[in-house]
Amino acid sequence: MALFTDHHPMEIDLEEYSADASKLALYGNPIESPPMEIVKQGRQSVLDWYEATRIKLNEIKIILIGDPKAGKTSLLRRLKDDTFDENEVQTDGVNIEDIQFGECDTFRKQTSIHKLTGHFWDFGGQEIMNATHQFFLTRRSVYILVLDARKDANVSAQIMQWIKRIKATGGNSSIIIVANQIDVNSGFGFENEYELQNEFPQIRYFIKASCSTNENIVLIKDRLEELIPQAELFNTTIDERWIRIKVKLQEETKADYFLNEDRFLRVCNDFKLKEKREQKSAINFLHDLGLVLHFEDVNLTEYYVLDPYWITYGVYQILTSSHAGKMKGVVGMDKLEFIVNEEEDKKERYRPANYKKICYSNNERRFLVDILNQFKLCFCLPARDLFIIPDLLDTNEPNEITGPIRKAGDSIRFVYEYEYLPRTTMPHIMVETHKILLNMWRTGCVLHSNGCKALITNYQNRISIIVTGEHKKKREFMAVIRHLIDSTNQELSDKPSMMVPLPGTNEYADYEELLEREKDGEECYKLYKPTKMEFKISKLLEGVSSWDEIRKMSGILEKVLANQVDLKYGLKGIIENQGEIKDKLDSHYHYLINLPDNNKIKDDILDAIKEINAQQTTEISEDIMQWITNAFDHYKGGPNDKLQEIYTDLKKTDDVQVKLKLAVPFIKMLGVNLEMELDVKSWAEKMYEKHKLKIFKLMAASQGKGHGRK
Repeated sequence: MALFTDHHPMEIDLEEYSADASKLALYGNPIESPPMEIVKQGRQSVLDWYEATRIKLNEIKIILIGDPKAGKTSLLRRLKDDTFDENEVQTDGVNIEDIQFGECDTFRKQTSIHKLTGHFWDFGGQEIMNATHQFFLTRRSVYILVLDARKDANVSAQIMQWIKRIKATGGNSSIIIVANQIDVNSGFGFENEYELQNEFPQIRYFIKASCSTNENIVLIKDRLEELIPQAELFNTTIDERWIRIKVKLQEETKADYFLNEDRFLRVCNDFKLKEKREQKSAINFLHDLGLVLHFEDVNLTEYYVLDPYWITYGVYQILTSSHAGKMKGVVGMDKLEFIVNEEEDKKERYRPANYKKICYSNNERRFLVDILNQFKLCFCLPARDLFIIPDLLDTNEPNEITGPIRKAGDSIRFVYEYEYLPRTTMPHIMVETHKILLNMWRTGCVLHSNGCKALITNYQNRISIIVTGEHKKKREFMAVIRHLIDSTNQELSDKPSMMVPLPGTNEYADYEELLEREKDGEECYKLYKPTKMEFKISKLLEGVSSWDEIRKMSGILEKVLANQVDLKYGLKGIIENQGEIKDKLDSHYHYLINLPDNNKIKDDILDAIKEINAQQTTEISEDIMQWITNAFDHYKGGPNDKLQEIYTDLKKTDDVQVKLKLAVPFIKMLGVNLEMELDVKSWAEKMYEKHKLKIFKLMAASQGKGHGRK
């Protein structure tokens, strides 16, 4: 069969791999037209595409991505209106702005793109928000990776991590790497440019720039002028009716935030797009481009087409909720209205163009949770009275549960090693297996099924699996888990290596290599470093399922998940522990603050605490806990039971307000000569310059002169 592109016929090989005639399998063919989104939908969609009148799309998505405070929003301001604000507010969500290049004075010299519109997506750099990038990243884009030139240590490693993250969801789109704030660090230099571009050909340019002084901003615009027409988007054409439908959908979603399915179908009919398959092709393509959003697998037809801002704002409210953070990601549905509509508005930290606050109805709030569930960022308990955000869970591993599994001598072990492990992978696993979860924490979980237990953990770009139980049952359970993880890995551009741990060592053998060695008749696998050791290949592979066994697990997975444990029972300890720790820390505070030397600063502490509501960051928490740890280590009198108890409980909370509230009286109670041994005054002054919080001024003024020791 021959398919015809815009220029010439192209012979492609077809293989019918299913009795379903709607499926089309293409192998080894460099298809640029029709778009792959159309090809994936089957034979008839391809034929429909060729029969339609087609035009070139004159829009492109340009994605700014990078670390927090690197200057992505400042760069966008320079590109769009040539302004700079040294107090630019940090973007924590996604800021979407359009530039019509021909009508934008700052791009007047870039004439070759004057007929085009750029949709600039400015992504906040916070790690938790990276999980939502999967909603919006596309392979038909140009990326600008913005680095902070003030952070010039391990530049190559920084770049590699970001490029791997982009590749995981954004494919091989062209990337411009910009080191911003070069005026602050003129000695900044890109390391290993040749090696990086050789490993990642999608890196097209390295540019050192300054949004403050305007250095090389014109060069960035020139590079955009060069790369935009080369983007994959401009090598294809689309049905002209889609353009008119797109404009109408964008108009209506901006007015009402979302359209139901009936309204979408009427819009399609108005523009003579009447076949169901054609309508599906249109909305899926527009979704992939991010111009409007449609989540096909979420069964709520009322929210069929969405304004990207509406969904971004609501999801951001939930994922960055202070209440959800304090509850370690275990959130009551009865708190959802407070979180989305009433909790502190984050406009001071999240200021997209044309910012406006949105209030969501009950059904709309539940739809937001359904979207997070669809993208494996949360899950609901069967009664829907609680929902869990895995990325906000407690970081403490329940050693009383995991210890026996780790030490089991008859376990099966398997490891996936990634070049870059997306932070969403572990939440994906938890969401998919939530019906058989026995326990969970931020970097791992324990599953239970049919008398077997499985420990799954995430550490240093590795997912490690340990399964215990009866031989045949644990082998099947391992196969089920691997099938699940393999399915998740299919969405990644770079697939992980599969490894088998070598007993008695910290080393691993490549799983596929072991299979080949066994196939070639080898009996032993030899390790030469750090110590020469020999392992029987059959023993290493014992219990590790074959590919055929794993493929069969697709039908068994649902049966395993049907063997449901009482999830709420499994979470009971987590939920109760949260309340217990909160009560204990409140008790510790009242004990400390009522000591004679501390009582005078009570009001000052509470006043200073009020200003940090919008600034509860991991960075502040780590700084404070490091100070407390140093002070505790320097205590000469030997910690009594009360001090040890307070210190231990403090380590169990991530609540920045609690740590701040307890920090000053706790240090004073230690009775350390802070000025001599820790120079707290100097440290606190530096922390004030860094975080601009009054509490650090209070710490500097206190200087630990009162001891209040018992």
